[in-house]
Amino acid sequence: MARLLELDQHIGGDPPTVARRFAGDPQGWLPAPARWRGESAWTVALEAGPVTRTVVCRVGPTWSVGGERWRSLVWTPAPGRQDVLPVHRALPALTGELGLVEHEGDCSLLLRATYRPPAGALGRGLDALALHQLARHTAVRFLAAVGEALTATGARTPLDA
Repeated sequence: MARLLELDQHIGGDPPTVARRFAGDPQGWLPAPARWRGESAWTVALEAGPVTRTVVCRVGPTWSVGGERWRSLVWTPAPGRQDVLPVHRALPALTGELGLVEHEGDCSLLLRATYRPPAGALGRGLDALALHQLARHTAVRFLAAVGEALTATGARTPLDA
């Protein structure tokens, strides 16, 4: 059964500038260091509590609904250099949308996504006990890093050049 993650993160910033950056190259706002892999995919390090894991992050083009801007987002765990076992296969992939909402002179990021806990009933049990909170924490840190990049003074994207 898929688990839902829905998060809102106030990021502030100048709405036209933030919207332009959000619509631009994701390498300018994905958590650093984001490395391009081709075909709208980047390798990104995500922090999950005290652990950092690498994921392949795919970001789709921007679309608008009302005053909101959205991009599809999928991240899939990648093998780690130090992994003796294929740990990445036991970690869930996340599929959803990343949104930008302008309101009252500043902005918020929205994440609406799902993931499937691995390992059947055992994984669902562990997810209910603790892993869902770890997934939430990872997503909150992801949104905070994206928000910092989108609102940073002097941040560069191809559209800002």
